[in-house]
Amino acid sequence: MNLRSIAIRMMVLTFVSTSVHGQSSSPTPPPELKKWDVWIGDWKLSGLAKDTPTGPEYKVNWHLHEHWILGGFFVQVDQTWKANNQELHSMEILSYDPVKKIHTVSGFSSDGWTWALTAT
Repeated sequence: MNLRSIAIRMMVLTFVSTSVHGQSSSPTPPPELKKWDVWIGDWKLSGLAKDTPTGPEYKVNWHLHEHWILGGFFVQVDQTWKANNQELHSMEILSYDPVKKIHTVSGFSSDGWTWALTAT
């Protein structure tokens, strides 16, 4: 085995061991996400609602299931809203932007409506 062959093998081994070592450390969610722990779980709400201040009241039932996803970096909120003989499903993804230091919410509804919110 010549010196050049040994040098090439050493570089390959160094590269492989560096790549494997680099992949072994996994990122951790920022501590700001812990604020959402209070919302994790199943929630059932019911009450009366109006579409306008003078409109008729009607009964509303709302079920939410909130859980951590993707390694604890995001919260998924699955919702079912039942009122006025209609049922609406929606999903929200809660996230945190550590660069801008803001919480974000992206929502999607079964009627095609979408929304995006931010909070500090």
